[in-house]
Amino acid sequence: MTGIRSFLRRPKERSVYAVTGGQFLGEFFLYMEQKDDMMCFLSLPHMKVRSIPVDKFYYGVENKILDNIQKVPRSVFILCQKQYIKNRSNV
Repeated sequence: MTGIRSFLRRPKERSVYAVTGGQFLGEFFLYMEQKDDMMCFLSLPHMKVRSIPVDKFYYGVENKILDNIQKVPRSVFILCQKQYIKNRSNV
């Protein structure tokens, strides 16, 4: 059942999470992709690539450290996706 529950809770494309505590307090994470056991986000407004282990992502959501607030418009997502690809190649 845990696998189904985590599949249903997976972030959707264009989802934005407000970071309400911890090291990245005050940033917004725009979900970009999942690579193996890491969730990849573009941090707004800093435009930095942030990779978070899957288990820490779910811990953050369950404990209200990451708050799913909205989906960005498709045109904004496309622009952010280009920035993410550019920044990811520079990491």
